[in-house]
Amino acid sequence: MTGRTPEQIAAGARCIYHADIVQVMVSLGDVDGAHAYLSKIEQAEGEQLVRNVTDLIALRLGLIPPEMLPGKDG
Repeated sequence: MTGRTPEQIAAGARCIYHADIVQVMVSLGDVDGAHAYLSKIEQAEGEQLVRNVTDLIALRLGLIPPEMLPGKDG
């Protein structure tokens, strides 16, 4: 068991889903569309989800190490 609640698991899944969409849009050259998509996420679900999505993308790209993420103890 992961020790996570179903709500936390669902939030993580939403973050991964949105990060995948944004990364595909950017890789296809639609940076403006990706930005608009992030804006819609922010309006619908809040700024925290957008931060989580952008942190996940930065982590995937190796732009930040895992220990630099907020709330992580290394």
